[in-house]
Amino acid sequence: MSGEENIGIVIFGTEAQVAWCSSALSGVLKARRHFVTERDKLGETIRTAVPEIALLATGDANSCRNLILLCRRENPALLIIIWNAENGRLSAEKDLCQSTFAIVDGDAGTLDIIAILKKAFAFVLQKREQQELQRKRQLRRQNPAQWLMGEENAERHRQLEYARSLIRNILHSASQGLGIGAVLTYIDLLQMSPAIQAIKEGDETISGLVKNASAARQWLAAFENILTGLQKRYEADLLPFTTVNNAITAAVKNSEHFRAIKGHEVVMALSEFVGTVRGNAEAIGEIIAELLLNAYKYSPAKSKVRLMCYVTPEIYSVVVVSEIETMRGGVTGVPAAFEKRVFEPFFRLNNTWDDRFREQKYGLGIGLTLAEHAAEQCGARLYLYQIELPATEVAADGAERANRIVAELTLQRAG
Repeated sequence: MSGEENIGIVIFGTEAQVAWCSSALSGVLKARRHFVTERDKLGETIRTAVPEIALLATGDANSCRNLILLCRRENPALLIIIWNAENGRLSAEKDLCQSTFAIVDGDAGTLDIIAILKKAFAFVLQKREQQELQRKRQLRRQNPAQWLMGEENAERHRQLEYARSLIRNILHSASQGLGIGAVLTYIDLLQMSPAIQAIKEGDETISGLVKNASAARQWLAAFENILTGLQKRYEADLLPFTTVNNAITAAVKNSEHFRAIKGHEVVMALSEFVGTVRGNAEAIGEIIAELLLNAYKYSPAKSKVRLMCYVTPEIYSVVVVSEIETMRGGVTGVPAAFEKRVFEPFFRLNNTWDDRFREQKYGLGIGLTLAEHAAEQCGARLYLYQIELPATEVAADGAERANRIVAELTLQRAG
């Protein structure tokens, strides 16, 4: 919802209502409108609806002064615009001009009315921005941790909205005119042609075209999945350890196809706890599946992927630990400078592609973004970082590997 749609305006008097409607302002300024025709109801509306702008229709200077006093008594900060419904020029009254935002005389044109109201709306939005900035400064002084978390959440929401808009535009463009969607349709028609059916088996061009069309469909399906994931909402609930551990176990089972690609060995060590944690079973399953997928993709073949849990009085953490695959010519591991950036939409440490994982649900560098989004909705936190351990194990490629990648989902204990 835009800022304008949240602005409240009270419109008093039949003449003001007619001016609003005849100027087609409803289509220009989508505000919360409150129409009032009785003077006794004006003060009550200002008190209960708390509008930020008042458009008041009046005829003479004394009546105008009384209306202004009434409005100021109910809300001193109200932005007042006077619509002079009778002959005369109230704009010549100096005291009225000083106590109002603007006075619109009866001979003003439609464009003049629209321009004044748009300026009033812009003023309210700017005032809000200044108040929000002042609130943030005060919060930063009084509670720096809460302020920082608020800034991080706001930035995360901006990034998610950008991702949603980008995906919607891509899908719309792909389905319009002579785009990818049309190409796929023509390939489907081509496959149904009897002449093509006769030569398809032995023709590499036709078989290659069909194979790539299938890959393109998977690509479009990935965009659809991403958009669905960005719009998905999870409700936090109180979960016992059995529900949490069942969701984790199911995620491991559902990821078996990707584990088998490079022959990883999964070592699980789940913990029990008394009481409940705050979370959502479906979200936990989605998050763990994404963390496992990343471990399978970016750790050496036949290496161990450990899935462990630990409990404190405040949290229950699920940890996926994997070895680090050396990226020649790229970024190896997750350096500290990238620990937050890996959660940004479409961000990748290395522009690599393994066709064996093409059936993944998301891809395109947004899986961790969606996982963090799901965790946030459940009141949980998601971290990805690199640690150094004693080189006591020999990795599958024969090298002693001391560093590990840790992906950690932290759930809040609720009792």
